[in-house]
Amino acid sequence: FVTERKMRVLLLFVLLGLSVADPPTCSQKPLRKSYDFIVVGAGTAGTTVAARLAEDKRVSVLLVEAGPETEERGDVHMPGAVATLQKGNLDWQFKTTKQENCCDAIDNVGHWPRGKGVGGTSNLNYMLWTRGSRGTYDRWAEDFGAVGWSWKDVEPYFIRMEDATALGENVHPTSRGFSGPIKVENPIWRAEYHEALLQTQIQDGMVFNKDYNGENPEGVSVTQLNTFKGKRWTPAVAHLYGKQVSNLEVLANAMVTRVVFDNEGVSEPIATGVAIKLGKTTEEQQAAEEIIVSVRRDVILSAGSIGTPQLLMVSGVGPKADLEKLDIPVIKDLPGVGQGLEDHVMICQSWQSNKETILATSGTPENVNAWMKGEGILTGSGLSQVSWFHTGARPDLKQRNIPDIEVLVADFGCISVLFDALVGVKKDHLPAESQRDTHGVSLCSMLTQPESVGEIKLASKSVFDAPLLNPKYLSASRDAESLRRGIQRVFNFMNRSIESGPLKGILGDHIRYGNPHPVNSDAYWDYQVRNWPITVYHPSCTAKMGPKSDPKSVVSPVSLKVHGTRNLRVVDASIHPTVVAAHPHAPTVMCGEKAADIIKNDYK
Repeated sequence: FVTERKMRVLLLFVLLGLSVADPPTCSQKPLRKSYDFIVVGAGTAGTTVAARLAEDKRVSVLLVEAGPETEERGDVHMPGAVATLQKGNLDWQFKTTKQENCCDAIDNVGHWPRGKGVGGTSNLNYMLWTRGSRGTYDRWAEDFGAVGWSWKDVEPYFIRMEDATALGENVHPTSRGFSGPIKVENPIWRAEYHEALLQTQIQDGMVFNKDYNGENPEGVSVTQLNTFKGKRWTPAVAHLYGKQVSNLEVLANAMVTRVVFDNEGVSEPIATGVAIKLGKTTEEQQAAEEIIVSVRRDVILSAGSIGTPQLLMVSGVGPKADLEKLDIPVIKDLPGVGQGLEDHVMICQSWQSNKETILATSGTPENVNAWMKGEGILTGSGLSQVSWFHTGARPDLKQRNIPDIEVLVADFGCISVLFDALVGVKKDHLPAESQRDTHGVSLCSMLTQPESVGEIKLASKSVFDAPLLNPKYLSASRDAESLRRGIQRVFNFMNRSIESGPLKGILGDHIRYGNPHPVNSDAYWDYQVRNWPITVYHPSCTAKMGPKSDPKSVVSPVSLKVHGTRNLRVVDASIHPTVVAAHPHAPTVMCGEKAADIIKNDYK
């Protein structure tokens, strides 16, 4: 999708720390006055649903993206450059409000990178390909009224969308796809401690699970990544790059400022189009003239779990009282918009390593050359193993075979630039200098099904002003208990293995992140849970699907239309009734695939 010569030139810029100029907007055609479908947001779901709708050559599709084109961005395609993409021009750079119950190590404010550019957050994520437990989807259908979204309903789309050929024999025999657009493979590069770390977890009672995307994710596994020969493989790569689709136009550097409605003399307001401002920078977009583009069938919001509820509310669809406070004309009073916010948090524990791992200096010319050949440390994002287990804190989840903790193995220790500039760790919470920027490994315990629920509210009536994001982390007591049990188990099996097990002589000292209390004391674990939860970048559920009778639901699970409106649908992770017990990239692609079929069937 990018020539080798172009890639080498672009990567030279990356290695030298220079900025990469934005390519021109994707669409070189003059905008039409109207399209059959307008999809807002060229991210994971938006790209998928737009491409699938465009398979019908009788319809026209406009895919609108606020950020730039990314096809020729070498840093996007290199998995090992993933951390360098945060806080740049491909990141909305959101922050949460102050958190009351945790996150002291990061001054109680979470940094939420969200993708801005063609490809969306699939340009920034760590490429982990996880479907999640089947019980998650059955819970959606049975407990939240999401009819048509049980496991038996969504499994065919997971199969259709993926190409897991590169996994070889390490797959479930009947539940994996081999001819879909999204490539999936195991990490090409693995640290020398890889096998010893697998054995450590098996000795702690976990089973080896060769395919966590099969029947059950429980156990320890080698990760699966949406990469191909060591290159990031996003829905944009799969569906857009290098392809000429005559009836699909992609307009980058185009901010949708509102959905346009006709609500005169109708019982339900009708979405008739969108208002757009063009510009390569936020300042240019703010100063630009508004362009109205009309739609003949549907406006489809795929702006993500932050952008979609924000755009709904500035357009007049949301909680009436909140809209009136900002003098936004109320088109539809819908209290659930922006509510129901769920996100995954994790606590990482690190050990120094005697073997090579990822460092801030890993982007050497030698490593880049290896990556160009599909080899070496830069072919992956540093996530090599994953495990799921039950802590006992959530018997309700165990009944559905949904583990409450996921543990990710990250092939790096304390990288100062990552912890300081990107995560925002306070200086007094960093480890001693002798434990920084050395080879290491981190095991990060993630809470899979939080009971804590937050909200998104508008800061102003302008879509250019970041909304107020309050996930209310650990406001539910069982969340803290699951995390506590999870990190204790990890700490104990790691230390046993380092002292006298498979990791002896391979890993060294535990890296202390500012915790002043005696190791393994109650005060030590209280400190960890209070100080160290950080986001895993998975905000979801802010325009959730459910029946009209549920005042917290926003869209119909049958049609994905916004309740009480016409010609307006939502297709992204904001519709999830609960955050999936996994990384939501694959489930969000699935939503785009299933949504395309729903919409096509509506217009048969």
